[in-house]
Parts: sequence; C-alpha cells; structure tokens
Amino acid sequence: MLIFLAKLFVALTASFYSTTGMAAACCGSNSAVPAIISGNDQTQVSSSYSYATVVADAPVSGASVSRPSDDSETRQTLLLEGATLLSDRWQAGLSLPLSRRFRSRNQGTASDFGLGDVGVNVAYEFLPSWTYSSWRPTGFLFSGVKLPTGGSLYESTQLYSVDSHGRGFTTFNLGVLLTRAFGNFDFSLVTEVHRSLGR
Repeated sequence: MLIFLAKLFVALTASFYSTTGMAAACCGSNSAVPAIISGNDQTQVSSSYSYATVVADAPVSGASVSRPSDDSETRQTLLLEGATLLSDRWQAGLSLPLSRRFRSRNQGTASDFGLGDVGVNVAYEFLPSWTYSSWRPTGFLFSGVKLPTGGSLYESTQLYSVDSHGRGFTTFNLGVLLTRAFGNFDFSLVTEVHRSLGR
C-alpha cells in the first residue's frame, strides 16, 4: 500500500509540470489515447493537467468573435487515468476528469469545481508480442463508454454555466491501437469511432 501511495504521489506531482499548447475548443479536453496498457505492465496509473483560456466565441453564423478584455474565462482539468490487466490479453481502464471553471465579466464572477464525464473502457490484445517479428506491431482492440456525469450546458444552474463540466451525452467508442518500437523510437497508430446517444 505504501508503494502504491508513493507512485500515486509521484504521478500527481509530475502532472503539475507542463508546457503551453494551442488547441481549438473542440479538442481541448480529449485524450488522444484511452487508458490502455500498451507495455509490459500489470497496472498503470497516469495523470495529466490542462489549463485553457477562452479568447473567442464561434457562433452558428461561422466567423469567430473575439471576447473583450474584461471577459476572462479559464478551465483547468486534472485527468486521472488507470488501467489493469484482467488476464493475459484482456484489460480494463477508467478515466476520471476533475474540472475547475472560472469566468469573470463586468456583470460578475463565477467559478465551480466538479467531476467531468467519466470514461470506462475494455481492451483486448489481438496482436500480442509473444514472438519476435521485425515488422508486425502489437495491436489492441478497445471499446468504451463515456458517461455524462459532468452535466451539460443545458443542465446548468449557475451564472455563466460554470457548473457544466461535461458534454451531456452518453458516448460509445470503438477503436484499434497499433504500437511498434524501432530502435529508440516508439510509433503508435490510433483509429477510433464515436457514437453519442441523445440527451
């Protein structure tokens, strides 16, 4: 138990070291790869931290509209992910986003901290690396569901909808992850499809 707590402390501490990245609002809170063990581990825990500032809005008309200088909105997300083996080739993963939203305008200030949309997935290693191959990758078939635990913009009750930490949809995904190491480099290819249910 002490070793697990030490590993968790190191993972959380490391998540506070980050670099600045630019992204559109559509992809600011998503992960490129779900919680999947692609190496030789039995259990894996990871964390990531993101900080985003909204500088413009995109109305339905198409052209973006810059926000005035007295309108400040930020979103901080700590994403905790874990995965564990169920057998030699089966595994399960969990994604837990914790979000803090803040907005300040001349009409007032609002902030909220809450849970985002929780994700659960399972994966099957259909191309195991049991024997050496100079070309064949390791392959994982995965499927999961993202639950609308964070609340949507349409369920918001607070000023500026700061209590909206999710999308409001139950979303299913199905995908394939291929990995291959060549010398000092690791390559991966992820193909994924999503299907969201109605509210």
